Amino acid sequence: MPRKKSKKAIATIQKMEKDFLKAPAKLNAILNKEVIALTKAGNKLKKAAAKLNSRINKLVGKAKTKAAKELVAIDKQLQATTKVLATATAKQAKFAVIRKNLTQFEKDWAKKPKEAAAKPAAKTKVKKAVAKKAKSKLVAIESIKPQTTETPAEDFQLDGTNEMK
Repeated sequence: MPRKKSKKAIATIQKMEKDFLKAPAKLNAILNKEVIALTKAGNKLKKAAAKLNSRINKLVGKAKTKAAKELVAIDKQLQATTKVLATATAKQAKFAVIRKNLTQFEKDWAKKPKEAAAKPAAKTKVKKAVAKKAKSKLVAIESIKPQTTETPAEDFQLDGTNEMK
């Protein structure tokens, strides 16, 4: 029974990873639809402004001022639409970059287990070599130490010859 739970957990984790990797593409698709809709709306507003401009030239008096106010309103809508369009395209570019980085990360992550399996073998050899060097240095240091013999002090003469009696 524990195996089934772990398999389900692994499957859930894998599904979450796939969803996470697909998220930027999904968001980019949504933004793409929004960008298309905004460009269509912008084009409609531009056409309406052009028609209104040509109509204003023909009008006289109060009708002309009323049409001019409508033109100002259309221009404000057009400016708002262009701002939203600019932010949407910027977000779309960011999602494209995120998607690219995630796919690169996924490729790098897939390579890591292979590299990690190869690296520990090399590290153990280095550690053994370092340990051998440390042992050889320790032996060399011990050989340098002055050797002391336990001889009674009265066996030596004080005249400096250091000969035994």
